[in-house]
Amino acid sequence: MLSKVLEQERYEVVEAADGDEAIRRHFDQPADLIIIDIIMPGKEGIEIVLEIKEKDPKAKFIVVSGGNWYGSDVEFEIAETLGAKTLKKPFERKALLEAIKQLQNEI
Repeated sequence: MLSKVLEQERYEVVEAADGDEAIRRHFDQPADLIIIDIIMPGKEGIEIVLEIKEKDPKAKFIVVSGGNWYGSDVEFEIAETLGAKTLKKPFERKALLEAIKQLQNEI
């Protein structure tokens, strides 16, 4: 769904099946923005943010999560401390586009 929304807005989208692939793809061809879920196969979202930020401090992230599971608030706080925007699922198209716009203004 995210890919379709972003492509309709004329963003180029590259997908990754898991955290390790996301990291590899970013360092092969750096993305302007990475949208990542807190829960990912392999590495968790915050691990991915930390690993990429260590080598690329200017990397921009939107971190999403699918609910109010135990610990999600802490994960969001960590993501925000690292400079990421956060969105709780379900979120509206407008909220996603606004978060992207805010991050673009920081570039």
